[in-house]
Amino acid sequence: FLIARKNGTVITETKDNLDIIKQQLSNAKSQLLQSEKMASIGQLAAGIAHEINNPVGYIRSNLEVLANHVKDINEFMQATKSVIADQKLINDDRYMALLKHYDMDYIIEDTDDIVSSNIEGVDRISEIVNGLKTFSHQGESDFSALSISQIVSAALNVVKNELKYKHDVQHLITQQDIYVFGKLGQLQQVFVNLFVNAAQAMPDGGSITIDYVLDNNSCQILVTDTGSGMSETTQKQLFDPFYTTKAVGEGTGLGLSISYSIVESHKGSIEVQSAKGKGTTFIIT
Repeated sequence: FLIARKNGTVITETKDNLDIIKQQLSNAKSQLLQSEKMASIGQLAAGIAHEINNPVGYIRSNLEVLANHVKDINEFMQATKSVIADQKLINDDRYMALLKHYDMDYIIEDTDDIVSSNIEGVDRISEIVNGLKTFSHQGESDFSALSISQIVSAALNVVKNELKYKHDVQHLITQQDIYVFGKLGQLQQVFVNLFVNAAQAMPDGGSITIDYVLDNNSCQILVTDTGSGMSETTQKQLFDPFYTTKAVGEGTGLGLSISYSIVESHKGSIEVQSAKGKGTTFIIT
């Protein structure tokens, strides 16, 4: 602000105002960099998802056929054993000795486990591919008027098995229903990601609170957990694709980057406030 004096004009800027401007510039720069990153990776994601989908499809189909073959082989061996035992075709148990020598019972059992494990792995790849497709905004094309509280309630229903035993959920629905213009499936996915992450941040239990703040032009949805919180370093990388704090094999690192991209495509923003040991709040505007 300006302070005018008779002996001349002295211009002073308060430190508070400078700090606010610097913070606003820093936030704008971070959002611009993140937007550019999301746009570039979104384009790559569409191509990657298409290329991966085809081999994943026929690998899974082949594994299902192989699983049926293994089942038939196992049933054939069991039937053969019964016939030999009933008819006493081999009195010196040479057939049983061969089975034992080649460890056929173990091979059949282990092959079944291997095939099942591979099918689970392929399904995991499919989940990642579907995430990439969402990340690139393929799929739904039409926006419509949607009730935010109904979207949040639907997302809570999706993850209720993750939450119902150890976690207390407080959904503070407002008396005035809030409508936004958006895509139902995508917005629901954002909240599913936030709720699952909150549950995983509280493995021994805790509480999740969903609250709403309204003004004339926008709505904020606050998702707060009482979990372990995050360091500043983690918060800076949180929305980067493939960044995850989870153990190898437990997370793709796409959930929050996808959420960021979805919220941005709805002309909104998503921020995080957190401290180690003090829980986390995600703010969607």
